[in-house]
Amino acid sequence: IKGTIPGAPTATAKPTSTPGVTVEPSAAPGGTAEPGEPSAAPDETGAPEQSIVPEEYPYAITDFALQTETGDTLDAPPENKSFIARVSCTKKHERDSEDYLFVAVYGVDGTLLSLDYVQANFARQSDFAIGFHIAAQQEKIGAIKASVWDGLKSMKPLCTATELKFK
Repeated sequence: IKGTIPGAPTATAKPTSTPGVTVEPSAAPGGTAEPGEPSAAPDETGAPEQSIVPEEYPYAITDFALQTETGDTLDAPPENKSFIARVSCTKKHERDSEDYLFVAVYGVDGTLLSLDYVQANFARQSDFAIGFHIAAQQEKIGAIKASVWDGLKSMKPLCTATELKFK
């Protein structure tokens, strides 16, 4: 599998300045709706669903950082060692459903190396942070991406995705 997470919108984040790490907009590949455009998947009534406009997304990723297993900050993913990808989010709007926070790890050629998620009905107006254990990878890591979706089947984005790119 190559590319970025399907359906994820683009974004820039506000990380602290870290040498060798760039946070860049994530390109949504073709075949999925851009925010504000009708998606390809119809809803239960058969009408095309409308994507949520980014300003109206119910979640915001407020911090995305890499840490050692003991909590020390990392500038880049360590080679041949596991680490933690820590994602901090805010739930701004109420949703009566369980949503999915994803972290995807990509090789330098865009190959998906690993994908993890948590599913929960997060509390409205809450801030939360989740650490994803990333196992040691056989290949060099080129990017790590975090996003929130409404489900595995519909993959409707609920926040602006954030991507860390590494040199």
